[in-house]
Formats: sequence, C-alpha cells, structure tokens
Amino acid sequence: MFLSNEMADFGYMVEIQDFEVTEATSSGSLEVLTRSGGSEPSVSFSRRDGDTPRIFFLPFEPFKIGQTQGEMVFAGLGDGDDFEGVDVNGKIVLMERGTLTFEDKETNAADRGAIGVVVFNNEPRFYFGGRLAEEPEIFAGGITQADGRRLRDALDDGNNVTAELLVYPTGNGPSRNVIAELNNEIADDPVVVIGAHYDTTPWSPGANDNGSGMAAALIVAEELADEELPFDLRFIFFGSEETGLHGSNYYAGELLQTEVDRILAMVNLDVVATGELEVFGDETLTGYAKSVAEGYGVALAVAEPFEWGASDYAGFDERGVPFIMFYADELDYINHPSDTVEHVDAEPLGGTVLTVLGLVAQLADSIEE
Repeated sequence: MFLSNEMADFGYMVEIQDFEVTEATSSGSLEVLTRSGGSEPSVSFSRRDGDTPRIFFLPFEPFKIGQTQGEMVFAGLGDGDDFEGVDVNGKIVLMERGTLTFEDKETNAADRGAIGVVVFNNEPRFYFGGRLAEEPEIFAGGITQADGRRLRDALDDGNNVTAELLVYPTGNGPSRNVIAELNNEIADDPVVVIGAHYDTTPWSPGANDNGSGMAAALIVAEELADEELPFDLRFIFFGSEETGLHGSNYYAGELLQTEVDRILAMVNLDVVATGELEVFGDETLTGYAKSVAEGYGVALAVAEPFEWGASDYAGFDERGVPFIMFYADELDYINHPSDTVEHVDAEPLGGTVLTVLGLVAQLADSIEE
C-alpha cells in the first residue's frame, strides 16, 4: 500500500496484480550453539558489523523441512575416501563443493548415519542453490565459501562445533505486484519497464536486498513524473522474488506477445547500495549505461551475468525482452540479519539513480532520432 500510494501521489496510474504462489520453496539458517556452561560459541562468522553465530543456509531442492542439531565434522569433498576415520553417525557433515554431485554428497553422508550435510562454496562470496534427484533423507544445503572455511578451520584446530540447522517452508500463498504507469494513453506506444522487488527473506531487514532497489526506483519515478517521454514508463514492484522470482515470472508470463513486442527495455534494480556498482545484460543498454555513468562521474563496471542465480530480469529475458541489471557487488549481507541501513552506501545508490535517469533519456533520444 505504501508503494501504491507513493506512485499515485507522483501522478502514476496504479494497478495491483494479484497472483498465487503455489510452488513450495524453503529457506534456512545454520547457528553455532553456545558451549556447555553458556560460554561463547566455538566459531562465529565475520560481518562488518561484528561477528555472529548464525548464517543463511540455502536448502537444496527438494528439501526436508524441520530442525536438527548436532556436532559438526568435516569430510572433505564427501567422497567415500573422505569418510575414512571420520565418525559421522548422528552428526552434521561439512563438505566442500566440487567433484561429486550434491546427490552423491548427501547419499554418502546419509548412508553413514549423518543427520545433515552443509556444503560450502568453492568460489568466493556467493550463495548457491542445488538440486537433488529425490527428497533427501537428511537436511542438505549450501553456505558461502568464507563461512564454510571458518567452520572447517575451527574443526581443524580441534574445536568442538555444535550447530543447529533450521529449514522452513516459504512461498505458499497470495502475493501481488504493484504496477504504475506514466504516458500510457496510446495502446501501441513503446514501453520501458523499471522493476524492483519489495520482499526480503525471513529474519533479514532487507535494507540492501531490496530496500535499495525500491528506493532508487521511487526516486527515479518521482524525477520522471513530469517528463514528456516518447514511450510508456512502467514501474513494477515485484512480490515474492525471494521465493523464486514468482512476481516477475508471473507478470512476464501473463503478457501477450503483442505486449512483449512493445517493451524496449526492462531495467532491473536489485541490491544497489553496498559495494561497487555494476551492470550486465543487453549490449546496447549496458553501453548506454556506461556512457551515461562516465558523463556523470559515476563508477560503473560492465560485468558478466550471474552464474549462481538470477533476479527479476529473468522472466523478461525468457520472453526476448532486452534487459539491464543494476547491482552493487558486495553481497555478504544479503539474506542475513546484518542487511541493515548501516551498510547502505550513498555512492552506488545515488549512482544508480543518476545512471537510470540518463539511460531513460538515452532511450528517449534513440526513438526521437
């Protein structure tokens, strides 16, 4: 309702698009428990605002819902030889990503009596999802490389690490997109879509992911509200991105082909306030953005698409719509309790606003020429 009221106050025509999320998804956490006697946990995870005993745990799909706790042990890559001399019965097994499938890692641990598998990434920074051939016997999922190495190093140093895995269902139920349009009097006008998701994960405040994208979109919407543009300007605030891009996939999937053909560009704003500002997507759009950024003195790099996931541009890309994704590259805090306003940086956030405004002007010029 806040987004709807703000956009209406700016002079946009606002529509609420309801949809149902029926696909079962999940989220989770890993917490290192306090030692006996109430002393500090044997390992904690470093964040800029201090250490924490709790991190985001992304369950593999299909997933096992529930909660378990136990001692952690390290078993290399989870191959048969890695279990030699390692007692995993009734324990949570830490493994490194690589060599084996997630299915094999989970099966090897479960066959030996483990109660959970935690796989840490073999690449820096990013979370990753995984798929299993069938519903697992035990809890299984992934964490970041940095967090996994902290756990591994603590175990290698002889620390007793007891952890709790919590996996809970998300994604079922009603949701909605907020759609706001400007200059939409002519039915066959071209369209420029600017999108940002407004949800976050449970137990994350979501300041960067994706309060930053919403803030940037609202500022751009206000700045452009009185502009005469040669296209419809359509802002979409997507629901249920974190549960599997449901809002944007629903919106893009419901478009008729004639409506798809009208869209000149989809500009997606997601996590744009922590780190160095980057873009990827359509070559023409990223070229415009780079040129605009240089003109404004905004530090912006053209990057490669994510290998580990996607954002709300994906459904539009599948329909053949040119897109550009704006994001800032420091992702340590997303989907975590530390994703707070203290980590929001004005430079990439303001740079996003300036560059998107310039990009819209470039698109207008390209039509009028």
